[in-house]
Amino acid sequence: MPVLTTVENVQDQILETIGSVQTRVIKTNKKIAGQFNDKVADRVPAMPALPLLDTVTDRIPAPSVAVGTYFDLVERATKANRKFAMDLVNVWAPAKKAPAAKATAKTTTTKKATVKKAPATKKRAVRKTTARKTAS
Repeated sequence: MPVLTTVENVQDQILETIGSVQTRVIKTNKKIAGQFNDKVADRVPAMPALPLLDTVTDRIPAPSVAVGTYFDLVERATKANRKFAMDLVNVWAPAKKAPAAKATAKTTTTKKATVKKAPATKKRAVRKTTARKTAS
């Protein structure tokens, strides 16, 4: 099993576990909130009108809006960080070119025809140099 497949499987298991725990937390909170409303809510006194507090609470977003705004920021930051990390990876490890398709017989023949042979004198000089290097 390739390493990347193993990593993805572990990630899936982690996300499933997180989802399961979150579902249990939501169920538990619903149960507690229901019990609170049934038994305690009518015993809690009403908040008195406070003019200063009323002016401040009008400016504060609802909890659901605050949470939504926070996660919008997290998504944008994550996208920016991903782009940064990928750009950095590409700087240090540029993508390798895909291997070329296998050459057909025509292509191979054409390539052979266009290759120029070196003059014989140069070949001899290269052979002598090679012989000297191996003898040393």
